[in-house]
Formats: sequence, structure tokens, C-alpha cells
Amino acid sequence: MTGCSALPRWIVSSPTRAPLPRGEALPFMDAVVVEGSSAAARELQGRGFEVAEDRWVPVPSASAERPDRLNTGKLVVGASAADAAGFRGKGIGVVLLDTGCAPHAALKKHIMAFKDIINGEKQPYDDNGHGTHVAGIVGASGGMRGVAPECGLIPVKVLTAAGGRVSDILKGIQWAVDNRARFNIRVLNMSFGVPVNSALEKDPLAQAVEKANAAGLLCVVAAGNDGPSPGSVSSPGRAPSALTVGALDDGRTLAPEDDVVSIISGRGPTNFEHEHKPDLVAPGVRILSTSADGGTEARTGTSMATPFVAGAAALLFGQEPGRTPAQVKELLSGSAVVVGDGSDLDGQGHGTLRVDRALGIAR
Repeated sequence: MTGCSALPRWIVSSPTRAPLPRGEALPFMDAVVVEGSSAAARELQGRGFEVAEDRWVPVPSASAERPDRLNTGKLVVGASAADAAGFRGKGIGVVLLDTGCAPHAALKKHIMAFKDIINGEKQPYDDNGHGTHVAGIVGASGGMRGVAPECGLIPVKVLTAAGGRVSDILKGIQWAVDNRARFNIRVLNMSFGVPVNSALEKDPLAQAVEKANAAGLLCVVAAGNDGPSPGSVSSPGRAPSALTVGALDDGRTLAPEDDVVSIISGRGPTNFEHEHKPDLVAPGVRILSTSADGGTEARTGTSMATPFVAGAAALLFGQEPGRTPAQVKELLSGSAVVVGDGSDLDGQGHGTLRVDRALGIAR
């Protein structure tokens, strides 16, 4: 392999534990990122290495809109009740792998750290707005109050305004694993995805989620916006250990009778493995949150549903710090409330997030 920047990039791992070629190391998943021709990649495969293309990951399309109705998301998922009962995620670090985060007044005092994988900047910024919106749903304070308003927000910029490479996302996960004790990181929010095009063991994003989970980090991942066809859950949401989130349309009311799974929300079963995903759904249609210009805006997509669940996970880790990722995933999935008649298993998973039930405070 060569260092010529015009060549394709590949993520290389070694199932046989043979020494890896030279490249940018990703120790948490025993892999490296290398540059080289397709022929060189095939040669590595011939020597027994797993070689995956360093794919492009777009920023999910979640167009900004002017909100025109009541923002009901926190009430629907029981987060307002949790807040009133004193569950606010204090001291729990939540990494936001995204486009960054603007220093919005409702967010900046909660930003515990900022890491810019793309440009190496030291101060928080967001050249898209997607990450800022996600951050507000997790942990804004004041009038925009998020699900876990006292958690530590840790934006890790792995996407440009248009998107980024899988390798940059993997570097962001590596940073989170390396700094998990320093910032008490328990949750990774991953509001992005790419179509599944290989078996699970050949998918570096899904494998990274499995490795992060083994390191004690719960990965809360968007199901993707390619629904409603079966098999439309994206990667890394297809990872077995991921807490994968679809989008609920709550009609901006508190009445469950009008709740439906959003038509755009990715559906299972997963490609190749044919497993049920997502694990649950959360509000994801016209969600009001913080905007990069310092104001507010409404966005739609599974990107918006995912941080509701990431914030809920922070509350559960705050309630009992000794919980494992698997235990928190089980609590949130097991306390979800079925949408409609429950027949849409591959659209809603276990149902709608209800963090008040997971915390044991629901009436």
C-alpha cells in the first residue's frame, strides 16, 4: 500500500491475527486504515485479511422546518415526568458522533469536551446544523430542555456539512473508547447510516459498534430514513448490540391513537442476517430543537428519534451507574409501549420509548 492521497482508502482487519499492514491504527477494533489500489486491496484479501471500502456516509436529510404545532416529544416518551422526578443524567457523558455542535446558549454550558476529527479545531462549531439539533434533543437546558438536561454533551465531529468517511467515524469511536473513563462516557449517539451491502462480519461500522459495546459504551443508532420497504435498516443500526431507533409520528398530540411509525423510518428484517430491527421507536417528525444559528428549528427523521433514546439511556445510567449497555438496552426496549396493534414488528420493534416506565416512575 502507498500513501498517495488520490488512491482509495480501505479498512483492514485480521481475522487470523496476522500482523496488520502499515496504516492509521484503530486499536479498539484491531484494524488499520490504508490507501491503495483495488488490486492492492484484493492482494490483502488473498492473504486472509478482511478489507472493506472506506465508504462515504452522507449527513441524513432532515430538512429544517418552521414548527407549527405543540412539540410533544418529551411528553410522549415520559421524559418530562423523569425531569420532574429529578432524573436528569447528571455526570453521564454522551458522545454525539455528528457534524459538530454550535455553542448555542442552551448547550454550551453542558459541553464537557469537543473533538474535531475532520479539521482539528479546538472550539465547538457545526457547519451543517444536524449535530446541534441532535445535541439539543439529548441535553439542552432552559426553554428547550432536552431529555437529559444535566448530562455531559461531548460532540465529536466526524462529518462535514455534506458527510464523511467511515474511517473518520471509526476514529471518533476510537477517541470515545480512549476517553471513556476521563469523561464517564456511557452512551454514543449515532444519527447516521449507510445502506447495508455486506455480511455483518465484513461491515466495519457494525463491527465498531460491537467493539464499543464490549468496551462498555451503549451505541444508540438511527434505523435510517429509507423506509418503508423491508430490509431498509441501515448500518450500523443493523449491529446486534446497537439500540436501534426508528421514527414515530406522534401527530403532535398526546393521544396514542394517532401514533404511527413514520413512513420514512427504516424497517427490518436486516439484510443478510434477517434479524428484527429497529429495537424501538421515538418521536421523529417535526421535532423542535436547537439550531446552529442560535435559535430553534424543527427537523424530521430517525436522526431526531435517536437522541431521545440516547438521552433516556443517560438517565438510566445516572439512576444506576453499574448498569451495563445490555441492561440499559433491555430496560428501554422492555418498557416500550406498542404502537397500534403491534403487528408492525419490523417497523416499531418493541414499541415507543417510555423512559418513565424504564425508570420505574410511571403512574
